[in-house]
Amino acid sequence: MAKKGKSTLKDLNAFLKQKPNTLVDVDQVDTIEAPASQPELSESGIIEQIELLAQKNGDNFRNTLLNLIQSALDGQKESNASDIMLLNTVLYLQHTEKVSQNLENLAVEHA
Repeated sequence: MAKKGKSTLKDLNAFLKQKPNTLVDVDQVDTIEAPASQPELSESGIIEQIELLAQKNGDNFRNTLLNLIQSALDGQKESNASDIMLLNTVLYLQHTEKVSQNLENLAVEHA
């Protein structure tokens, strides 16, 4: 509660009218770097960025795309039936590739 005889607005007004006693030294900025160029926001630009991400991670385009879809769907707060179907499709595609790789490895080991 405010004390009797005190006016908060008058105190605030008086405070805001005060002039500073000292100034803070600020370093001179020599150069301002431009932000890195943004990739083109188009279908071909997005595909190019996915290819670059796949190369950076040492993975192929397909796996990178499937991982991106899964991450995007997992990050949603709400999902509908088509989102769940898409996620199940991604998981199926990832699983079938792993199964086929394991089968190929077994065939090579037993040949």
